[in-house]
Amino acid sequence: MPIKIGVIMERGTLLDFNSARVKRLQPQMSSDGLSDGAVEIIMQGCKTAYPRIYKLLTETTRFYEENFPQLIKCIAREKRQLNFETPNRVKMLYEYELEGSDDLEAGAYYLFNTRSRLSWLIVEMESQQVAVASSTAVKQKLSEVLNGEDDQLAKALNITKNEVLDLLYDNSDGKPCFVNYLKDTKSVKICYYDSMQQSKSEESFIVKKIFNPIAERELTYIYRPLAVKANYWFYVKAPEKFAITAIPDNSQYETSPSKDREVGSYVFRGEEERQESLIRINVQVPTSMKIWYHTMLWLAIVVIVALPMMLWLYSSPCLCKCWDEQVKYFLQQIPKGVYALIAAILATRGWLMHEEYVLGRLSLWYTILIVLLLCEVGAILLFVA
Repeated sequence: MPIKIGVIMERGTLLDFNSARVKRLQPQMSSDGLSDGAVEIIMQGCKTAYPRIYKLLTETTRFYEENFPQLIKCIAREKRQLNFETPNRVKMLYEYELEGSDDLEAGAYYLFNTRSRLSWLIVEMESQQVAVASSTAVKQKLSEVLNGEDDQLAKALNITKNEVLDLLYDNSDGKPCFVNYLKDTKSVKICYYDSMQQSKSEESFIVKKIFNPIAERELTYIYRPLAVKANYWFYVKAPEKFAITAIPDNSQYETSPSKDREVGSYVFRGEEERQESLIRINVQVPTSMKIWYHTMLWLAIVVIVALPMMLWLYSSPCLCKCWDEQVKYFLQQIPKGVYALIAAILATRGWLMHEEYVLGRLSLWYTILIVLLLCEVGAILLFVA
């Protein structure tokens, strides 16, 4: 999206949720991870002796989906809401409706994988909050599906089985979330908070930020459903006093006919395999408000530039004597108009106080302009007294 005058688009991402990727095993890892010897053993023997461990370390999400499918295969429909509290902070609300879960017994079941810890994660089943299984419980379940590979690796490395499980869990691509399922549950809800992770390529554009006081947001969100084949819903709501648009790269979707600029609603059709949809979310200042903000800004700049010129004209020896009194009278009336402009800027700046990320620089500009206007008014009053 091209940068408009007075507006810059700052780009960032939201946390990956249940994304799947192939991660290469690095020959060297940090001292708090697998040792060089452990990595070498796994890389040399993975295709024969340690195929499950290799899959765990390189395709973590798919490993858990294939080995712990009991709960996620019961998901018949899923919905995700992204409710923006500010242009930077989002409250994520996910809901999963279950079918065919009658045979599931109460216990810990895999639900999703995430590469970053989720802030203030809450999981509810039938409106009752449930606990997330501890890492100890997850490691125990992990050991059950490794078919003894953890024992073999422990002997090869001359360490204990628990130490092997600790290494595998810590060096997997993400942290799996197992939830304590309640018998006969038909609905699972997840809630957590997320915030924009700004792209490094956008952080150094200081000059652009100075001359573009409004900093709108373009966030990238990757939607990979938990369910297979089932349709899934995506809903996004703008923060107060902002507009929002969401643009999926997946063509297999339907959108709501609503023309509301504050919300977006989409339905994606299920596929034979889980498909990742990259969604670009633009958080924007409404056009009418943007015009008003810019009008106040440039009007103040024009006045600040014009007042010294008028003072220079009044003091110029070239000014005709017949115009002297008229110009003096006009200068004496100027402070009244400037005070009205300052009052309008102060009122506009009060509207900006609700958001410091998108409109913070504009608010700073207004503060600077108010100070300059007051200084020039003081100079006029002293000059024409």
